[in-house]
Amino acid sequence: MKTSFKLLFVMTLLIQTIQAQETAKGIKDQGVKSHTHQHGCCQYKVIYLGGGFSNTNTNSNQRLYGKTTGITLNYSQTILRKPGFSIGFNIGGQYFNGNTNPFESSLPQPYLISNQISSTVTSSGDSKNSGYFIGVGPQFNIHFANHFVFSPIFQLGFLGTKQIETKATQTTLISGGAVADYNKSYVLVSQNESKISGVGFIPRARLTYMISNTVGVWTEVNYLMGQTAKKNTNTFEPKRDSDTQTVFSVPQMDAGTYTTTSSDAKYSALGLNFGVMFGFGGK
Repeated sequence: MKTSFKLLFVMTLLIQTIQAQETAKGIKDQGVKSHTHQHGCCQYKVIYLGGGFSNTNTNSNQRLYGKTTGITLNYSQTILRKPGFSIGFNIGGQYFNGNTNPFESSLPQPYLISNQISSTVTSSGDSKNSGYFIGVGPQFNIHFANHFVFSPIFQLGFLGTKQIETKATQTTLISGGAVADYNKSYVLVSQNESKISGVGFIPRARLTYMISNTVGVWTEVNYLMGQTAKKNTNTFEPKRDSDTQTVFSVPQMDAGTYTTTSSDAKYSALGLNFGVMFGFGGK
């Protein structure tokens, strides 16, 4: 969240500097006393359509969500307009999904089993995650340099996310001796399905370039914050004869048990979006 506010602060300072330069230039040009914005300042209603990327700010040990792609649709309407500045509201939402492997960088090591030929650990199960956000809030527009509009937007609404169960599974080929070789599989770590459903908040720093009076392109950074996700992680442990045992028999593996640990992870994601906009309802 600190990163988002720092970026917003820097962009605001940049805009103020550009505005000051434009005003000074206008005063010098043959008695012109004020800057006249030519594109994008007079549309009362705007539709934003686009897409982008986001990445949740959780560490690898939490194994929750990850990188996603999505689409965004917003509708904005001006309520108060002044030269070079306007205030209105923004309503809309976004849908996002991904297929992040939560065990990609932290697969557990396989247990050594008596008479094993080979052993591997793979991430199994579907690790897809998806979510959506619908919100409404104020939008502030600062017009500068004839074609640019900088829009801080703050939306409060509903956030829903889902990541289904994920697993890390050990598969070991065992020598059968007098009989044929055979495979044994053990789920070493599993994580339950995770859901978030509740209030969400997202500040956006959006910059639009007006190609004409009614059409433009835009890009933004945003920071989506939501409720806390509950996570239960089940960890496998074979039956041991001693604490120092490192090689286990198949019966010991079959008699293994699971230890469940619970933790919370508050949802937050840094996003980058871009797209096109269409204005109407004013000259």
